[in-house]
This record gives sequence, C-alpha cells and structure tokens, in this order.
Amino acid sequence: MVQTRSLASIPPELLIEIIEELYQPQHMPHEAAWSDPFQRNLVAIDGRLRPGPEIPETLLEMEGISPQVHLTSKLPVGLLSLHKVSRMFNELCAPYIYRELNIHEHNYRPIEPALILHEAQVTLQPHHVRSIRIYLGTLPRKEEEEEAETFQSIAEVLKQCHQITSLALYYQKGKRKLGGLQEEICRYMERSQLINFGIYSLRIMQASKSTYLFDDEQIDGALEMLNAALGFANKDQSLQRLDIVMESMDMDEIKLLQGAKGLRTLTVRRALRSKPLASFDVFNMERWKVTNKLTRLYLGHCQPAHAEKMIGLVQYFPALEELMWAISGHYADRKTPRPPPGWSNLEGCLPKTRRPLKLLHIEHAMEWEVFTLGQIPVEEVIVANAQEQIIQRVLASPTETFIGMKTLRVLPVGSVLHSYVSVTDDDRLGDDSSDLVSLDESCARRNVTLRHDAQVLFPCSCCYWTSEQPVVSEDFEPLF
Repeated sequence: MVQTRSLASIPPELLIEIIEELYQPQHMPHEAAWSDPFQRNLVAIDGRLRPGPEIPETLLEMEGISPQVHLTSKLPVGLLSLHKVSRMFNELCAPYIYRELNIHEHNYRPIEPALILHEAQVTLQPHHVRSIRIYLGTLPRKEEEEEAETFQSIAEVLKQCHQITSLALYYQKGKRKLGGLQEEICRYMERSQLINFGIYSLRIMQASKSTYLFDDEQIDGALEMLNAALGFANKDQSLQRLDIVMESMDMDEIKLLQGAKGLRTLTVRRALRSKPLASFDVFNMERWKVTNKLTRLYLGHCQPAHAEKMIGLVQYFPALEELMWAISGHYADRKTPRPPPGWSNLEGCLPKTRRPLKLLHIEHAMEWEVFTLGQIPVEEVIVANAQEQIIQRVLASPTETFIGMKTLRVLPVGSVLHSYVSVTDDDRLGDDSSDLVSLDESCARRNVTLRHDAQVLFPCSCCYWTSEQPVVSEDFEPLF
C-alpha cells in the first residue's frame, strides 16, 4: 500500500513518460515492407539495426470470437505489471496495452506456448485499439462456408475496434477472396479513417531471395483488396501511407496507384513487373496525378523503375525528401550515357531546378546506374550491396555526381557479398583498381563524411560486378 501511495504521488506527466518508455510499438513501423514481422531485429531505412528483446505475445480474450481466430498483443512484462498496481495505473496503461492488436487466423501458424503469457488474463478493450495486424493462413482444406465464417469473425473484431487508423494485412496465399473482411476494411476507408494501410505477401518477405516463380502466383484475392484500397485513395486524401509487397500488380491497380494523390509515403516491393506491363510506361509522370505531398518513395525489386526514370520522378514530386532505389530496373535495360563533366552547370538540370533530397538509398546498382542516379541532388547517400570499386570509380570520375552530398554511407569494411554474375567474362573481373582514388580521399576532397555502416535491406541472388567502359554523350542535355 505504501508503494502504491508513493507511485500515486508522482506527477501524471512523469508517469506517462515511464509508461511510454515501457511501451514498444510493433505495428507498421517505418521499415515494415522489408523486415520479417517475426524477426527480432528490425532494419531501419537509415541502415541501423534496431535490436529488441523477444517480447512474448499475450493472448487476449474477447467474447463471441471464433475458435479459428486468435487475438494477441506483444506487451512488455513491465507494462502488464504496472497496470495491476491500482485503478489509476490501469487507466493510464490501458491506452498503451490495447493500442496494437494482432489477429491470427488459426491455420496461419501454431502459436508457440513459450511465446504466450497464459497467466496474463487480459480482456481486450476494443475502444483503445488504434493499429491492427491481420495474419491470414494458406488455403484451408475446409468448406467455403467455414472459411467465410472465419473471415467474418475477424470482421466482427474490426467492427468493435472502431478507432483504428493503421491496418496491415499479411497473407500467405493471395488467391483467397476476403469476403466480409474486405467489406469491413472498406468501411473504414469509406469513413476516411485509415491513415496507414499495408498489404504484404509473407512469401516474399520471408524468402531468402527473389524468384521468378512469384510471377505466376495467383493472387486474385489480394489484388481485389488492393484495388478497393486504391479506389478509395483516388476519392479522397485521407490515406497518407501505403505499403505494397506483392507478387505483381495488374494494369488496373497501377492506374489507380497513379491517381492516389493524397499519399505522403509509398512503398512498392516487387509488385511492379515488366512482363505483365508490356509497353506500358509506369513512370511516365504525365500519367501521375500532381501531388505536392509525397515525401518518401521506396522502390524494391521493381523492374520498370529504370534508373533514368528516377530523374524525372524526382523532378515531378517537389516535396520528395527520401528515395530508395533497391534492386530495381531490369538487366536488359538500355544503358544511359554518362553525363559529361560540367553537366551540372547546364540550364534545366536537376540541381538547378529543385532542392536536394535528404536521403537516397541505392542498392544492387551497376556503375552506369549509379552515374545516372548521381544526377539527383541529395544530402545523404547510402550505397549498399554494390562492389565498392563502383562507387570509387564514380566519385573519382571528373563527372559531377550527387550534388550537395554531405554524407556517404557504404557497407562495413570487410563485408563479403556473394556474387552470381550473368554478364560476360570481359565485364566480370573489373579494372585494376589499385590506382583508383580511395573513398576516404574522394570524400575528403568533397568535404563529405564517409561512414561504413550501411546495411543490405533486400535479399538478392546477384550482385553485379562490372567494369563498363565510360560512355559520354557528346550531345548530353539534362532531362530536367
């Protein structure tokens, strides 16, 4: 009792700070599209690992829920203990305890007893829930009516959690039609309530490398859900963040994506493929709705994202601050000629027409692609999963690159990248780089801070190793 009184005497502002320190948000973090949701460590866009203790999942109780559905939340033991101290602490902790909810379809994965605090009998308070993750299993061997019943049960949970603003949908098989669950998600969008929405293929996120086999995956149900979400994003501007991690997208979804004018953050991983699009130019910026709001764009494994297209894209989105270009483009892309020395003084070039980006993350890039992306003015550049000689040659070249760069971050010294090379032997071995100016010296000349702390975010089976001969265009004109 004495302890309770002494705690009660602490100012409420300080108590809330203590509770917020105990609370560790799990849902839709900034790096959700490239981190396995069940990994202990999350990797941030800045390349730093975010280690965290393995937090047990607390099984939550709720009346009327189908046995095919489990409700859990990852709650630190300290927060669970604190809320039991008194009624006052229960009221203070409740918004944090129930803020994030995981909904597992029973056949998604067995919930390990070691990760469940069975002794914590916690009844869900739906009005405190703000963020939900839904995990759907594989195609079940059961009647369609039973499957529909499971989806409807999840929809009933959403109905009671009427204050959510973030929703993440994870699927193992995108073929399944979501029925009543999709209808309930759409109701949130109709009310302009969802600010963050993500749809994630766990097969992609948990694969050790990308594979062409994903291209033939049937994902009718996932595409239907995405189509509905993009349809609402075209009607109003309430949806501010969208994550798309899918095997592919059809033309209808891409056209709707180009019309989603309210987005501030967009992540597309693998969903943009060359084969189904044929001659359709996804990054013809005339097809995109004018927006002054998009500040972050992350592209991973997107084949139509030719490096040259990124120049026009940066020009088109004046508010853009962060761009990720990771393992994008296609191996058969036309190589863009290297800009000649002095190009940055030409009228209409990008450094003269817009302010620098704050961050450009490049991963798995060939030398000509780095030179092309080097036309983007930027303050901080991350180059990961590329042979260090490539960035050495780029910075040692008389061609100006990355105007405004203050920080360059590359992989740690001694990093080993396993290479599967699909180019000719003449291109494979590279030039003798013994006489190349070192990165330290190049950065010192430009007064750029060099850091060896970048991280590889996306798995890939190929790291290009090339010694392309310089090709300088005699009639170079800046794209913008």
